[in-house]
Amino acid sequence: MTDQNTADSNRRPVLEWIVGAGSALLVCAIIVYLGHEALFGDTDPPELNATIDKMQRVSGHTLILVAVSNVGDQAASEVVVGATVEGEQAETDQK
Repeated sequence: MTDQNTADSNRRPVLEWIVGAGSALLVCAIIVYLGHEALFGDTDPPELNATIDKMQRVSGHTLILVAVSNVGDQAASEVVVGATVEGEQAETDQK
């Protein structure tokens, strides 16, 4: 009788098996979904939107603060923003 009690206590409860199987299925489903999105998902190229945040005169010059946002799916690198006013030389800043 002692051997049967020991064997019963060493068995995993049914609930533990159910939770383990459900977790394994969830992990597999996430891997399949991410793989499908990586291979077949739609990706838009970078789409940059520039807006003027602030404009002010400083020591006879005009300082314009510009915010650039990317609403596309892919990252944009090495973005340079520049402007000219009435044929003057443009100054650019890269951040």
